[in-house]
Amino acid sequence: MKNLFKRYLSFIILLVINGLILAFYPKVGYKSMQVTCSNLLQMLSIIPPVFILLGLLDVWVKREKMIKFMGEKSGFIGVVIAFLLGSAAAGPLYAAF
Repeated sequence: MKNLFKRYLSFIILLVINGLILAFYPKVGYKSMQVTCSNLLQMLSIIPPVFILLGLLDVWVKREKMIKFMGEKSGFIGVVIAFLLGSAAAGPLYAAF
């Protein structure tokens, strides 16, 4: 339980601060809650599909084939594949920021 609390401490602090703003400045707090909910819904619409697609890619394409296409001697094709996969994996990075 202590680990769980420590893991989500920053989230709890931000939730409390958001609640205090809502209590003392209702207009600003309401807008803050709207922005928070909007951002949460936007992240939840991006992250699951990205994780599903990356998981399917890991299952469908063998590791040796990816090494062949993206290894040391892959050339321009390896750069293009890396760019496309990196673009697809930007969802979790988006959520981190």
